[in-house]
Amino acid sequence: MSAQKDDQGIISLQQSLAQTEDHSGRVSLMNELSSLLAAIDPKSAIQYAKDALRLAQITEDQQAEVNSLLNLGKAYYYAKNTAEATPYLKKGLDLSRRISYKIGEVDCLNALARVNLSSEWREAYRYIVQARDAAVQAKYQLGIAESYQHLGSWFLEESPEEALKKFKKALDIYEAENNQAAIGQVLNQLGDVYRVKLKNEQEALGHYLKALSVGEARNDERLMTESLNEMGILYQNLSNDYNSALRYYFQAYGIALDYDFLNNGDYLSQSIQGIKDCYASLARLYARNNDRDRADEYDRLYRSYNQMLSNLEDTQRNVATFRKKRQNESERIYTSSNSSLPKDKNEKINKLDQANEALNRLAKEEKISILKEAEGKARNYREQDAIKLDLKAKDEEAASLNPPLETLPNKKVPAEDQTEPDNPVRPNPFLWMGILGFAALIALVYAYAATQQKKQLVNAQKTRLDSVQERANRQEIVLREQEDHINRKEVELAETYVKLDDARLENTFLTQMIDEEIKPPIESLLKELESETADPLFIKQASQHALNTIINIVDVQNAHESPIKLQMGHYAVHHIANQAISQYRLLLERQDIRVENRIDPSYLTLCDAELVKRVFLNLLDNSIRYTPAGGKVTFDAWQMGKKNQDFIKISVSDNGLSIPTNTLNLVFDKFSPEEARPSGLGLVFVKLAIEAHQGQVEAISSPDQGISFIFTLPEAPFESTQLEDTLPDIETDVNALLLLNSEDKDMIRPLLPEFRRLEFFETSALKSLLHQIDANANANVRAWKREMEDAIYNLKENRFKQLIDLADEEA
Repeated sequence: MSAQKDDQGIISLQQSLAQTEDHSGRVSLMNELSSLLAAIDPKSAIQYAKDALRLAQITEDQQAEVNSLLNLGKAYYYAKNTAEATPYLKKGLDLSRRISYKIGEVDCLNALARVNLSSEWREAYRYIVQARDAAVQAKYQLGIAESYQHLGSWFLEESPEEALKKFKKALDIYEAENNQAAIGQVLNQLGDVYRVKLKNEQEALGHYLKALSVGEARNDERLMTESLNEMGILYQNLSNDYNSALRYYFQAYGIALDYDFLNNGDYLSQSIQGIKDCYASLARLYARNNDRDRADEYDRLYRSYNQMLSNLEDTQRNVATFRKKRQNESERIYTSSNSSLPKDKNEKINKLDQANEALNRLAKEEKISILKEAEGKARNYREQDAIKLDLKAKDEEAASLNPPLETLPNKKVPAEDQTEPDNPVRPNPFLWMGILGFAALIALVYAYAATQQKKQLVNAQKTRLDSVQERANRQEIVLREQEDHINRKEVELAETYVKLDDARLENTFLTQMIDEEIKPPIESLLKELESETADPLFIKQASQHALNTIINIVDVQNAHESPIKLQMGHYAVHHIANQAISQYRLLLERQDIRVENRIDPSYLTLCDAELVKRVFLNLLDNSIRYTPAGGKVTFDAWQMGKKNQDFIKISVSDNGLSIPTNTLNLVFDKFSPEEARPSGLGLVFVKLAIEAHQGQVEAISSPDQGISFIFTLPEAPFESTQLEDTLPDIETDVNALLLLNSEDKDMIRPLLPEFRRLEFFETSALKSLLHQIDANANANVRAWKREMEDAIYNLKENRFKQLIDLADEEA
């Protein structure tokens, strides 16, 4: 179980710390302990981090010092002391920048963002942007994910849809990195957005269930408890399904009560609060339906859990202390009731308690999962409450047996005790009636005058109040308009910040592209030009390589503004692939990489030939980067049908560096990690170009087997197009490709009559003829020979004739 494992892990680290005398080792162990305890026991985490900081300063280990400051800041944050957290995190940030410790810098920035999210939103945004920039520069995927996670929290109030996008970006990266704890956390955050902001019950429930599944797979008590409480809130507030809400609240309660790591008591408090509120709602529901007995029974349950919540608060939310107190005391409302239960019901409650203890033992022995334990206990808790619903509290019964004093009869004085005075004086009744009538008249006149005066005062006061209320209403309208205006401006400012942030990120990325993708081929080109044996064909191909990189950048940037425009036509895939191979032939030869084009020449596609050629060029460029000398690249294709449309599936495979399975989905991303074989924007362009053709592209890799890029293009029906129209040369001007002077032509010209005599399909004879050209000939002749070999091998009859005519021209 993870709680047990965490406990065992902490105990193991503490034992190692006690046995370690080396300062560096102690610093590392104390920092690890502080990181593990930060959310569990902040006080201990603070002490470990302070001890680690002191030793790190003694040993002058500045990276360890940064980690200690970071752990101190996080521990103070979990202790809800942001005033102490911020200075330590800022010190860690300053030190990490001084020593160029990028990961420490990113972690400190993300921690500062988290501290400021609830209060200083502008500061929080500034830290988030800095964290993301630094993480991208360092290719620190977890840092990038955490910054997107904070960005989602930042957008939550003003733009829930934007918050969803940021959380989903964070989730994608966490999944690629297989960080299960973070995956569960983000899933719960997504559920909160759908529940609280978008009121989408189904989406919220789906994300909570996924988070619960992650927690169950990891036996992560905190994640499971949080997810269960969130599902309880969902059913309670959005559906008014109190029985389902109670089922999840009781499961959360069972987990939170049994595992000491929840010493802050937040999750336990939330589950008890949810149970209490559900019982209160049920009491009100039965009261509205005039079922007074059931309403009273649920009200007693409500008061029972309300007392339980007070008891938890009395222990400062210490779960262990609360559990011991609960074991020693019965709940107040049932203290006297349980003893009066029928024997069979009392035994049933005891058996349910024993069943809970048995479930706890099975979970600790890892025979059942913690979630299964919680589900069983939840059923038992509900059954115990159901038994208690049949009870009548003794204090209420006692009240019914003791009538109030005001209902007792008044005590009469015995007749014998009543005496009358001797010779009583009898008053004149008419006199008294006159006095009483006069007094009544005076009273009526006075009352009428007082009433009229009060009416005048009330009317005057009402007039003044109406005037004040009218002014208040006008001011409220003005204030509301001003508030709306301010809110709109804040949203506009936030959007501007995001755009500036994106622009800054793009600027950083473009700078990196120029430095890593454009600068090297240009330097190589300059070096070749300075060489005495410069090869014109290599210079041309290197220039085309640099140009292709620049066009990739332009096309990818423009794709955000408008879709790629296609110049469609019918082309042979084999032919387009050959042109790409030919364009990079010298680069491939210098890397000693062999290319085999096994695509059937009869496969025709409806496509933009120039774009598809660039797809092949970018895939070849990726293979050249990551395939060792002596490697091989293979082009292959198959026909397939898909949704009433015929497609051609094409693969470009190499036996170079393979890609881990968990990063395969990142190979076509702008910011792909190093292990995903990044090649600038080449693979990003590949995805854009193929999707513009309504095709799909994917990467498949196996350990030590290289990688295959597989994409689809729409197939052009052969019968609808003349074959000669489908094989145009995309690059037909050999004069632009080759430069032959008179000496070069003199060396080739003796062979030309034989070339003209032979038929184009006499491949063996033509190859023998080419072998007669001196292997030590100059670069121009060698280039002409390579182009002729390509034309012969790949059945380029037009190119074959053009090369003969080029060599036969007068200089």
